[in-house]
Amino acid sequence: MTATVASLGFLPMALSSGAGAEVQRPLASVVIGGLITATILTLVVLPLLYIISTKKKVTINKSLVTVAVGFVLFIGSSLKPIDVKAQNRVSFNSAYEMALKNNLLLQSSDLQLTRSKTLASSWLDIPKTGVFAENEDLTPQSKKGILKIGLYQNIEWPVVYKARKNLLQQQVTSVELAKQVKALELKRDLQAVYYELWFLQSKQTLWRRLDSIYSSLALAAFLRVRTGESAGLDSIAASAKAKEIAVQVIQLTRDIKSQQELLKKYVGSPELYLPDTTEESQNIYTCQWHAKCAKSK
Repeated sequence: MTATVASLGFLPMALSSGAGAEVQRPLASVVIGGLITATILTLVVLPLLYIISTKKKVTINKSLVTVAVGFVLFIGSSLKPIDVKAQNRVSFNSAYEMALKNNLLLQSSDLQLTRSKTLASSWLDIPKTGVFAENEDLTPQSKKGILKIGLYQNIEWPVVYKARKNLLQQQVTSVELAKQVKALELKRDLQAVYYELWFLQSKQTLWRRLDSIYSSLALAAFLRVRTGESAGLDSIAASAKAKEIAVQVIQLTRDIKSQQELLKKYVGSPELYLPDTTEESQNIYTCQWHAKCAKSK
């Protein structure tokens, strides 16, 4: 009866949908689930374990045992935390390679570079040889005239061809440098988004630990108030702090989602990625170690 009354007392909080419901509902669900689980373990599981351990010949209804075990398994599966959809982890180098491969501006630069190289190979473009036929000396006195048939070819001065070659080579170099600038700008923007996402993810981990700690403290303070061990002010303060931290966690989750969308835009992939913190931490440690070695030398 005590567990039932306590569970019914938390039922309005578990079903609330007003302001602060995103904080109250998980807390109420944890309390109700704990009370129900403790009641089932006390009334069903412990007697069954006692009967099995004492090995007494007691007549037990098999259907009752099956229903009890099934109910316990159902409660256990319903109280199991919902797994969040696994996010793909990616290192910065892999993300940068995908960005270079999928970036439309860089693809356009590749086409321009191919065009410039093709034009650069045509610096020695000599016009085609022509054929002419004419009769210049046709006069009223001489109706036959003199028929002339020949070939003609236009050739520029060697200086012109050299200047044209230099111009086309400079155009190729200009396109290559423009592509490198675009790649560096992409790397700069990708680094800013990637490491900001990494920072938010690490920050979220810390805030989740605080959320777990203060949620436990708020629950303990509430139970102390129910048992009369402390005043209600302690429970209110602990609950307010737990709600504040829960709001911070929610805000960080939204910020991470926004940064993931930016990272998806730069990478050019339809999937959402998270930084590979293990690899990046090792890289940072290696860089710091090299920096210390360089200073010591």
